[in-house]
Amino acid sequence: MYLSWLLVMVLLTIIFCFSAQAYSSQITARYFGALNSVARKLAHLIEYGSLFSLLRFALSSTGRPVQAHRLALLSFSLCLLYAVSDELHQALVPGRTPSVADVLWDASGALIAWLLWQAWCWWKSVRARQEIDRRAGGG
Repeated sequence: MYLSWLLVMVLLTIIFCFSAQAYSSQITARYFGALNSVARKLAHLIEYGSLFSLLRFALSSTGRPVQAHRLALLSFSLCLLYAVSDELHQALVPGRTPSVADVLWDASGALIAWLLWQAWCWWKSVRARQEIDRRAGGG
């Protein structure tokens, strides 16, 4: 349980440090050139998709029985809250500006992770039903 929350804290710290980087767009432009914008948007998707996944796992390991969709909604809400606070933090960093579009990219990353999790749960339940049917049929 503690390890899952430690991983959440590590990722939150990484996101915070990236946001605290002054003039980061100019720095990443040196590495990615014409693909800078794409790379930065992909980073938003990956960071917040990972954050959703880690939060979802950490919340489910707290020991309290909670419905799965409530855990997912809480995880998504916490991602959104952190995304907004992250953009507000960027207002204090030289060469950075807060962006509603970035919050939407962050929310999209969390939403994609949520949808992938839902698809995995659905697939798992289908496979379990197929196994039950196979055993019931004697095959």
